[in-house]
Amino acid sequence: MDLLLQEIAKTFNITNESISLIIQNYPELKQQYIINHILTNLLTFLSLAIAIPIISFFFSWLSIDKYTPETEKRKSIKIQKYSVVALVTIVALLVILNIIIPILSPDILILKDLLNAIKK
Repeated sequence: MDLLLQEIAKTFNITNESISLIIQNYPELKQQYIINHILTNLLTFLSLAIAIPIISFFFSWLSIDKYTPETEKRKSIKIQKYSVVALVTIVALLVILNIIIPILSPDILILKDLLNAIKK
């Protein structure tokens, strides 16, 4: 383990004391990483799922014309209403997740930003 810590310290040009502090904070970092990973996956899923109500709305809108029977028009309008509700709900969840992720895992985001800055 000491050899690993020394290699990490050399790679990032930091002292062994700093590495020791990171190891002491490991349980908290691990918890934040898990939260960040789960919420980021949920964010990705919702970002992809937003297409479903959009496609549903679009096709139900296309199916209505002047020759469509009244009962079919009502069904299409009902689908459109549900699609709009689903779309608004998903967008609200996306906004909430974008706010919650940095609050629940600030150290992980700082570390990611630092690592990205070092890579550049």
